[in-house]
Amino acid sequence: MTFSVLLRVRILAAVHEWKSFRHAADVAETYGVPAFHFFALSKKAGQVPVWHDKRGV
Repeated sequence: MTFSVLLRVRILAAVHEWKSFRHAADVAETYGVPAFHFFALSKKAGQVPVWHDKRGV
């Protein structure tokens, strides 16, 4: 999973109020995001620097 896919998933999750990483993995393909396993999303999300979250991006 690339950073751009992770960012796209996080934006979609915020806009559509997805409930969890598992839910995001289940519905993301509907929104044009390549298929991924929810665990990959969870693992990559943990690698994003905290400053990135605080900027609201």
